[in-house]
Amino acid sequence: IARVFSNYGGEWGWGKVKAACIGALDLPDLAGEYRLAARKSLVNALMGLKEHPDARRAMADLAADDNVPAADRVAMRILSAKTALLLPDFEAARSDLAAAGAMEGLADGDRADLQLQAALSYYTAGDYERAKPELLKVLDMPGAGARRTTPGRDNACTPAQEARLRLHL
Repeated sequence: IARVFSNYGGEWGWGKVKAACIGALDLPDLAGEYRLAARKSLVNALMGLKEHPDARRAMADLAADDNVPAADRVAMRILSAKTALLLPDFEAARSDLAAAGAMEGLADGDRADLQLQAALSYYTAGDYERAKPELLKVLDMPGAGARRTTPGRDNACTPAQEARLRLHL
């Protein structure tokens, strides 16, 4: 049901997705893969509804759950950091980024993106002196020239391209 409602989007659709996911998670015998899908869909619904603090809590729960695949845990940590940047809560963003960087199974491209997001936390805060060396680090990192492939992440440009753009700005 949540998948059907997610096609509608908008506040009306996201509210229905949230309710359907909560209903699914209340089912005692829900199989593991469906429980994970409902938890991830709930995060998307909370983000769509702009309920960022609740979304961050749900992301933190997923990131801390050893039963969740490593790539999903890393993606949740990074999405949580990006959400903190939106609030703006730069210290929370940097904390989430550091936690994601310490996780096992992190690809070089993801490490470069983490470094980029850390640099953007300073850039967005207007601390360009601290942002510049962090952006320069991105340019020399393995994987910085690769498109980001983690689900739920923006693939418009590579971390190196965005770092160069910010340095020029």
